[in-house]
Order: sequence, then structure tokens, then C-alpha cells
Amino acid sequence: MTPPIAALGLPTSGGHHSTNHKQQEDQAMAGYIIGVLQGITDTAAFTAYQNAAGPTVGQYGGKLVLNSRKVEQGDGNWAPVGVVIVEFASAAQAKKWYNSPEYQAVIGQRLQSAESAVIIVDGD
Repeated sequence: MTPPIAALGLPTSGGHHSTNHKQQEDQAMAGYIIGVLQGITDTAAFTAYQNAAGPTVGQYGGKLVLNSRKVEQGDGNWAPVGVVIVEFASAAQAKKWYNSPEYQAVIGQRLQSAESAVIIVDGD
């Protein structure tokens, strides 16, 4: 059985903490795109995808937080070989980027060249 979040020493509500609760109420919380890479089936095509997708993130105000293939499994059966985290002003903005014509034009390159998955996380 997977331990509850609290048992891992992590907060059970929201991912961001601020000592100024009023500040949290006044600002939309960030949204995140988290991409995981299970493996690459075509290195050249995946590199082309990265080169094409990268600029689209900035067009929608996204900021690369993490891009690493130095992943070590802690527990469970989730063992990606790469992780990417991109921060947007809100989850709505993250979805806007993901569904944008610019990103949708290149997403097929990722799907055809790598075993991967993307989730959208609301930081609220």
C-alpha cells in the first residue's frame, strides 16, 4: 500500500506555501506541465521535437523548471528515464499552451519518437 502523503512528510493541500494567506488569495496559483519520458525510440526525431516544442512554451508564458534524465526511482512502479516540469501562471494557461495550435502541430513528433506522457497540475 502506498503511504499517505502526510506520511511522506508532504503537505496534504496544495503544493505552495506562503506565510501571507492574503497574497495567496489575490494571485492565481501556478500550473505545471509535467512530462515523463519512458524511453526514446527515434533519437533524431525526438531531438527535432524538442527543438520545435521548446519555443512554443515561451509564447504562452511558460518557464522551464526542470529538464533532467538523471532520475532515480524511490519506490513504487514508476520509473521514468526523464522528467520535464514547465511552470505557467495558472493551470488554465498550461492547458492553453498544451492545446495551442503551435504545440499541437508538433506533439505528434513526441508521440512517434518516444514513449512518454504529460499531465497538467494545478498548483492550487
